[in-house]
Amino acid sequence: MSDANPHPMPEARDGLVTTLNQTGLAIEHVDDAYTTAFVEFAARAPGPALEIGTAFGAASLQVLRRNVPIIANDIDPRHLEILKERTPPELRPLLRLMPGRFPGELELAPESLGAVLISRVMHFMTPREIEAAVAKLWSALVPGGKVFAVVDTIYLRSIQAFMPIYRERKARGDEWPGWCENFREIVIPEYRSVAPETAHFLDEDTFPPFFLRAGFRIERSSFIPRPYYPDAIRLDGRESFGVIAVRP
Repeated sequence: MSDANPHPMPEARDGLVTTLNQTGLAIEHVDDAYTTAFVEFAARAPGPALEIGTAFGAASLQVLRRNVPIIANDIDPRHLEILKERTPPELRPLLRLMPGRFPGELELAPESLGAVLISRVMHFMTPREIEAAVAKLWSALVPGGKVFAVVDTIYLRSIQAFMPIYRERKARGDEWPGWCENFREIVIPEYRSVAPETAHFLDEDTFPPFFLRAGFRIERSSFIPRPYYPDAIRLDGRESFGVIAVRP
C-alpha cells in the first residue's frame, strides 16, 4: 500500500465518526470495559492479536502504544490506510493490515491467534454469518485464547420503531428476534444515510448462545452504557452488549 493517503479521517462528532463506506458510525475512543480488556489482554495473550472491523483504529492504536503487535482488519482498505497514517512511524512495524470482509474473505490459520476484538461488527451480519464467524474464531484461536465481542442492541432510541416487532418475535420464541431486513426504513431519518439495509440487534438472551453453541466458555457478558451517544441514539444504558468468550 502507498504511504500517501488521499482519504482524510472524518471529523468526530459526539465521539462518533462516520465510516467512509457509509456502514454505521465508528467510536473514536476506547471507553468500554470489553475493548479495554482486549487491549490489556493482547500483551499477554497466548498468540497474536487481531482486531476485526477496526475502522479508524482506536483500539489497535492502544495496543500498538503498548509496543504489542496487532493485525488490523477492515472491510474498507481506506480505513486501514488512515490507521497506518495515524500510527507513529516507530510503531508501524508492529502493525499488519488485513483488508477484507469477515468471515468470508479472511483466511485465518487454525490455532494462529491468541486474542480477537470484534466490536460493533456482528450486528451487521446475518444470523448465519454470525454462526460462521464464531466458528471461524473458534478454529483460529489457540486454547486459552479469547474473543472480545461487542454489538449494538435493540435498546437504541434511533430504532424504537422496530421494538414492537422485536417484542412480538421474542414472546413467541423466535430464534433471531432482532434480525431486521429493512433497517434503513426503520431507523430515524437523520441516520438513514449511514445505515446499511439490514441489521441484527442482539441482547443478553440472543448473543451469548452463538458462542456457547460453538464450544466457547463465557467469561463475562453484560450490557454496555454509551452515555456520550447523542440523545437521538442513547436510550437507557443498554445501548451495547459485550461478551468475553474463551476457547477452552
